[in-house]
Amino acid sequence: MSYFFLLVFIVSVFYESVSVSTGFPFGHYYYSDRLGTKIFDVPLAIMPTYFSLGYVSWFIATTLLNQFDKPIPTVSKAIIISLVASFVMVSWDVVMDPVNSLIKSLWVWTDRGVYFGVPLSNFFGWFLCVFTFYLPFTLWCYNDKVHLKQIPAHGYLYLPSIVYITIMSKYILCFLFKDSVDVTTLHGEVFSSKDIYGSVMLIGLFTMLPIGIQSIYKIYRHRNHSLHATTAL
Repeated sequence: MSYFFLLVFIVSVFYESVSVSTGFPFGHYYYSDRLGTKIFDVPLAIMPTYFSLGYVSWFIATTLLNQFDKPIPTVSKAIIISLVASFVMVSWDVVMDPVNSLIKSLWVWTDRGVYFGVPLSNFFGWFLCVFTFYLPFTLWCYNDKVHLKQIPAHGYLYLPSIVYITIMSKYILCFLFKDSVDVTTLHGEVFSSKDIYGSVMLIGLFTMLPIGIQSIYKIYRHRNHSLHATTAL
């Protein structure tokens, strides 16, 4: 796990700082002071999010591919896990970014974006960034034949999926209970916060929610099968 943390820290700081300076790969933006201390113009506070959601998304990918309880068999399987994990992680970013950038003003997009002020390059950049740390980590797991069957408390295997669904659920609550206010992009485009919350809620319901539910179902089905096999013996 320390290897994953170090890998995520180095890769995320590199891509974030390069993009703040040059616009590649996410687009042109800058962080406000709301997230506190920065390194290379990137807040240290975002690193725990990269790490925690990064691992959650990676684990969910292994469950979706029926790989969480066994060693990764081939390099091609490691690549597929990394690709699926990247899609799972970016699905969260699609839901999160308009809220955190436009409503909460944690960062500001100086590029004009088609998605509530967020440029499309951000999501392709995110995919590149997270795939860059997923692939070496998954290949390391492949080389060391690491698998989660070594963890005896199988109930904990549900936690990543529950966390993923819970994160999505907060946008439903925001849509239902937060008062609507007008927010303005750097280019003068005005949006209703209620519209933003409603849109990301809808996206989350049809992306993050089914991903999380399918992951839980895969673990449940596997545990049921294992229990029946043990009983039969």
